[in-house]
Amino acid sequence: MVSFLTLVFHTLLLKLLHTEAFRKSCHYKAKTKGQCNHPNCSKAILQRVLAEQTERNTEGEVALKNKKQISPSSLQNPSDPDATYRSKAGKDNKGYVGNLVETFDQNGAIITAYDYQVNSHSDSSFCKETIEKLGVQETETTLIADGAYASVENVELAANNNIDLVTTALLGKSPDVLQADFQIDSDKREVMQCPAGNKPYKTSYYEKTGMYRASFNKKTCDNCPHREQCGAKLQKNLHL
Repeated sequence: MVSFLTLVFHTLLLKLLHTEAFRKSCHYKAKTKGQCNHPNCSKAILQRVLAEQTERNTEGEVALKNKKQISPSSLQNPSDPDATYRSKAGKDNKGYVGNLVETFDQNGAIITAYDYQVNSHSDSSFCKETIEKLGVQETETTLIADGAYASVENVELAANNNIDLVTTALLGKSPDVLQADFQIDSDKREVMQCPAGNKPYKTSYYEKTGMYRASFNKKTCDNCPHREQCGAKLQKNLHL
């Protein structure tokens, strides 16, 4: 009896044999007259699928991974090995994402920059890269973006380049209600503790944006039951 897993990969292999990637890899192998090491070779792609989506179970058998264990950068389409997966606004997306920068003044508006990346590339990363490309401005420049582009790091980077980063309330998803349980002393303008009762070792307030920043020891956060809901971001040895 043929297992479901065998059928899945047999079907995938048949698809690979008819892809542009396969034809190119054969051409590549013919030119080199040797072992094909091209990353888009059909054999390499099949090996990639096995490495990314399967694992050995306790009995030593090859089994499918739980979908939560599979990386967004895993193979999505054998005809397009670079495409990635991203869930945004409740929808599943496979492929790429673009970012446009529009410059406007009293005379009108024009698109002055664009970027194109795999769709696992975050809006926040696009914002950081745009600010870095703009560099230090001679006169204060206002950069407007939706809420997904915001981060404390981007606000600081923008300020250092004489750019006022203004983000709207538009987000791909609503923040977890747990984030409202952070205790803040509005008089001292400090974050006193997180929802789990842990105190940050450093806290900052940004007058211009009204944003708070709190730094916690990484070990404190790693085993916290609220880790996935509080919105903390890993920064090497600490969480923010």
